[in-house]
Amino acid sequence: TTRVYQLDETVVIPEGVTLTIGPGTFVLGPDGANNGFDVTGDLVATEASFFFETYLNVYSDQFDTTKSGFRLHSGSTTALTDCTVLTQESRGYDSDYWNDSIFRWQSAAVWMLDGADLTVDGGQFESLNGLEGARTTVGIRTAPGGTLAVQNGVSFKQFRAGLMWTPNTNLVNVSSDSEFVGCLGVLSLGGRQTASVSVIGLPIRIVRSYIDQAAGQLTLTDCDVDLDTHLNVYSDQVLPDNGNESRPGIMLRDGASAVLTGCTVRSREVSGYSSNNWNDSAYRWQSAAIIMRNGSNLTLDGCELESLNEIEDTPTTFGVRSAPGGTLTIRGNTSFKSFRAGAYWSPGVDLA
Repeated sequence: TTRVYQLDETVVIPEGVTLTIGPGTFVLGPDGANNGFDVTGDLVATEASFFFETYLNVYSDQFDTTKSGFRLHSGSTTALTDCTVLTQESRGYDSDYWNDSIFRWQSAAVWMLDGADLTVDGGQFESLNGLEGARTTVGIRTAPGGTLAVQNGVSFKQFRAGLMWTPNTNLVNVSSDSEFVGCLGVLSLGGRQTASVSVIGLPIRIVRSYIDQAAGQLTLTDCDVDLDTHLNVYSDQVLPDNGNESRPGIMLRDGASAVLTGCTVRSREVSGYSSNNWNDSAYRWQSAAIIMRNGSNLTLDGCELESLNEIEDTPTTFGVRSAPGGTLTIRGNTSFKSFRAGAYWSPGVDLA
């Protein structure tokens, strides 16, 4: 027997309180600007179904004004087991907003805040996309400081991306059997990262900015990584820092490390400048899929790196731009394809 509950307003679960939702329950979210559930305590749902309207706020970059299905606060614990979560993005009148290429505005079925814990065990998430094709941006917007586990074949359908990967969030417990249908898998908007994080067997798309690994270790295993690069012909500043430089997909700072094993890394040079710039014989302007700063460490083991050259046949300059003071290890038949050069040999770098 299905029990249907229509919410008139946000269900607030305060600290110290546990709400349990049992099998056969169907919850319809509230109308207007209200989230479905605002969780500071604990939420446990098993074999339940949910439908929420989401709403991205294009008048503000404050994401706490975005309407989501579940908003999970620091210290909260949420467990969804074999649940179905359906959403519909209600801002359907202008694709310039909900389909913005750099994801400036976002909505989510589940919006995690720093320090929240979430376990999703089986089940499915789907954006129904009924209003002029508008999509809820992501199924789950992650956040650091807590734990995230997605396991036992959870499926994400028709969102713009299944998961949004925020800096310093460890995705090691997001299972590689997660399914992404009609959407990107893991979306990263880049940003400064100081924690050690791991991703195993998931498709990753990096847009807008680059992953700036400033400390700790970035570990990617059996991942398909799709990223953008941009060379800046108005400046000879190659290394990112001041906004007037070339942009990589991943950058490693002094003391930081990255280990990529069995990964496919595809870069897309998006500058689109004339060949007089990107094909400059003296390599005055450069871009790279991965840029090392002095004192950083990089291992590529059994990886394939490729420049896709989709925009006016423009290649990313290098697969890797090396730097002294750390270590660069390339092994396991790692290959480079269609860059101007596979690796840039900086002075003082030992390529032994």
